[in-house]
Amino acid sequence: MRKYMFCFVLVLITLTFGTSAFGEWTMVRQADWSTHFRDVTFTDDSHVWAVGDRGVIAASVDGGEKWSSQESGVTENLKSVMFVDNMTGWIAGDAGTILHTKDGGNTWQNQEMNTKTYMTSIYFLDSQTGWATGNVEQFIGHEGIVFHTNDGGNTWTRQHGIPLPLNDVYFTDASTGWVVGGQRRIPHGSPAAAVLTTTDGGKTWTQQDVSHNNPLFSVNFADANKGWAFGVGAIWQSQDGGKTWESMIPPPPQPAEGEAPRRRGGPPGFLNAVSVGDGNMIGVTTRGTMAKVTDSGLEPVEVKALRLMDVDFVGSQTGCTVGEYGAIFITKDGGETWSQQVKVSADVLTSVSPVSESSIWCAGANGMVYHSEDAGKTWSLVDIGTGANIQNINFVDANNGYIVTSAATPSVINTTDGGKTWTPLEGIPEGTMNDISIIDPQTMLMCGNNGLIVGTTDGGSTWTQKDTQVAWSIDGINFVDNVNGWAVGIGGLALRSTNGGDGWVRLTTYTAYDLLNVFFVDNMKGWIVGTYGIILKTEDGGETWNSQRCYSYEHLNSVYFADANNGWIVGNSGSLFETKDGGETWNAVELPTTANLRDIVPAADGSLWIAGEWGNIIKGSVK
Repeated sequence: MRKYMFCFVLVLITLTFGTSAFGEWTMVRQADWSTHFRDVTFTDDSHVWAVGDRGVIAASVDGGEKWSSQESGVTENLKSVMFVDNMTGWIAGDAGTILHTKDGGNTWQNQEMNTKTYMTSIYFLDSQTGWATGNVEQFIGHEGIVFHTNDGGNTWTRQHGIPLPLNDVYFTDASTGWVVGGQRRIPHGSPAAAVLTTTDGGKTWTQQDVSHNNPLFSVNFADANKGWAFGVGAIWQSQDGGKTWESMIPPPPQPAEGEAPRRRGGPPGFLNAVSVGDGNMIGVTTRGTMAKVTDSGLEPVEVKALRLMDVDFVGSQTGCTVGEYGAIFITKDGGETWSQQVKVSADVLTSVSPVSESSIWCAGANGMVYHSEDAGKTWSLVDIGTGANIQNINFVDANNGYIVTSAATPSVINTTDGGKTWTPLEGIPEGTMNDISIIDPQTMLMCGNNGLIVGTTDGGSTWTQKDTQVAWSIDGINFVDNVNGWAVGIGGLALRSTNGGDGWVRLTTYTAYDLLNVFFVDNMKGWIVGTYGIILKTEDGGETWNSQRCYSYEHLNSVYFADANNGWIVGNSGSLFETKDGGETWNAVELPTTANLRDIVPAADGSLWIAGEWGNIIKGSVK
């Protein structure tokens, strides 16, 4: 995404660099937790643990107000955590990982299972007796396996296997337990939900009758009779130990007589849910949202997270939900309100806009906008009135800024008071916008899906749709003045305008790769970057393009040049490349992250700023 910059910014950077490059890259903003959390559990109202990808374990001893990291000693993805008291617990994860602690997680030991099974769930009745489920990939499909231990996990034995994935296990006593799983139904195949029960501690397992055609993800019983199973499109309740099951999700209303049939598609279903008193349940849906289950149906619960994965309660008031991108939220009022328990979140940041040496703005997915007034030392969340993904944030000066969203309406939100208030701009042709190029405070153009380019010459009061003569998505746009501009998009699409965007000419790039970003230093020299490491350069305004190589197949998302020689590119997996010779050679720069980097822009003081996933903001300082 290309940002508006005053001419003196370009001059300053050019004079500062000459033929030199940046010396240091510093992580200015980094998430508290760079992981996708998968499971959370309480032992009492103070002690709670969450586990996630890359071997991450988070623990709290004050009900979730403060969290600390525990050293797992592994890098496998962790899927399930279970404690029988405040000291004794287990964690299950990929590649047969079973971890055990006897001291509340201060130390964890890896219990050898001698299997590469992808473990999905673990459950212990006491410090010795436990069960775990896992899956093994077969030539066709998966085999779900139940494991058992009677010595605290020192040894595990295989109890049962079925030709369907197994996702969860639960026992009410040493004899009675259940496992659930399944897979999406193959056309004309049998119902694919799996519920198995045992009454002899797992020596034998019996299939229970649940007429459901999609997988079940979790199971929970209050006693030997009353229990629940959750899955795709399903909340099933049993009052007789699983002999019979009844759906708790009301059927969709039928169309009235003479009314056209409604589109197929039911409720999302649940990954997991827990009782919160008064006969209600609250859970995480298969869409990663939260909802309460009541007698009248499903009620959405607002939690500002990209995708939740699990929820647990201790009592009826205190609960914790965790999810992807390091999300940890706590409730103290039975799930009515949820507060984020991380100082720095791991949101997907797509754009950064340094206004001054101290004032930095960044934005990203789910309508998240953050502002720092101390050069990135601390960040505050700013409410802009939308939950849409943000493609671009761009401040013209300290007061005037623009946000481009992925929503058709509002596609642009404007501030004129330094971000204190944000107002949707009206009159913009409807469509999904992807990038903006601001030529001056009054003149700007945006590009979007379906060949959409719109422009304004009065600061956004009125907008005009431009004729691009293409229907492909346009991902990047860059103007060097109020006349010359370029736009790029999917399938090797490149366009040029020489009349301020009123008319566009198709350019030949000789590539079918998606082109994601474009930057020109004048009306002749420019670069395009895109998927699979593609870099194109032109010295004649786009009439001809020559390929350059950075020897990477990562997607390249943003390019910036300070002058005709010194340039930088950022991309996926923490990729940063720099050149001192106009791209004839590109050198990889090591950064303290492997996150996908989405944007690189200059600041007035000569620094460069990078925004990326996992909430990363990186600053490059001049030598």
